Amino acid sequence: MRKIGLLVCIGVVMFAQPLFAAGADNYWSLKLGCFLPNEDRDGLKDYDTTAGIGVTFGHEFTREVAVEIGGEYYSTELRTSGPYYGHDFYDSGTGDPISDITVTYDNDVTVWAVPITAKFQFPLSNELTGFFGAGIGFYNAKYEADETFRSPGYEPFPGDSFSDTGSCVGYHVVAGVDLAVSRNMAVGMEVKWSAVEMDFEEDGYEAVDMNVGGTTVNLAAKVFF
Repeated sequence: MRKIGLLVCIGVVMFAQPLFAAGADNYWSLKLGCFLPNEDRDGLKDYDTTAGIGVTFGHEFTREVAVEIGGEYYSTELRTSGPYYGHDFYDSGTGDPISDITVTYDNDVTVWAVPITAKFQFPLSNELTGFFGAGIGFYNAKYEADETFRSPGYEPFPGDSFSDTGSCVGYHVVAGVDLAVSRNMAVGMEVKWSAVEMDFEEDGYEAVDMNVGGTTVNLAAKVFF
């Protein structure tokens, strides 16, 4: 799967070279915003809202049609704890079962993405342009999960842990507005929704099937060149 990801990235670069040859209709943009995890039970339900960052290179074929290739990064985590009702732990001195145990789950998901987006633009005024679009992206994600058991009077003792990196192709839709502040610069806002079904493996077998997508709300600065 990682070899497939590398081939996809190489193909994207080769495709982008002639498309983004110097011209007045090319642009790059820097995007900063927040990532809101999806609420799927087999996804990122209850994970933290966090910051995200992206860089995009684009080309306008006409005033109405553009294509973008970019890179994005976000990371989110889940920290939960609750009572443990098992009877798996015993005092090493007395041999009695340990009671009043709390288990803490620490989960982290980190995502890198290379999205490709077709955009359709429409003027709202001389300076304001609206847009919407859709596309696919190559996603690489790392998932880490650890559990820790605690009881008053005892040192914390670790439970199960899991870590793996996966790759897949996801899809997304976007919508937003751009405000021209000069002939070659614009600022704007973008909302992006993505679905990314990622498989994480352990010992060659699927261990976790997770949707690592969500909704990203970005502020963007765009420069034409």
